[in-house]
Amino acid sequence: MPIHPTLADWLEQALQAPLPEAVVGLSFNLSEGAAGDDAGFCIELVGTDRFDANDTDWPCDEIWAPPVREIELPFALTGQGWEACLAAVRAALLQALDTPRFGPRLTHQVEGIGLGFVDGDLDLLWQRAD
Repeated sequence: MPIHPTLADWLEQALQAPLPEAVVGLSFNLSEGAAGDDAGFCIELVGTDRFDANDTDWPCDEIWAPPVREIELPFALTGQGWEACLAAVRAALLQALDTPRFGPRLTHQVEGIGLGFVDGDLDLLWQRAD
């Protein structure tokens, strides 16, 4: 199944330029959209200058964001509830990581990639093997 076009287009735009050398972690942060919007959830991408699989606060050390930091995700991708959104976005990002189009650009220099709701739990999507 192809990656949802909204997510694929945003990732393509976000990864046009190489990440700054100081970025060692990437975090995809989810949040609820404004009430009444057609999109119930938003996603943002930030780069951090540290990564620690044992400290879920590492995404707070943000030093980079792409020019379009955040987008709204359509319900066709996320579903209606936060659990469905998290599962769907996790699956879509894991699929992106597994493609030659996005995987190498996302993992080239970083030590780890996380996903979670802002002020919620953080799941590791990918971590460099030692």
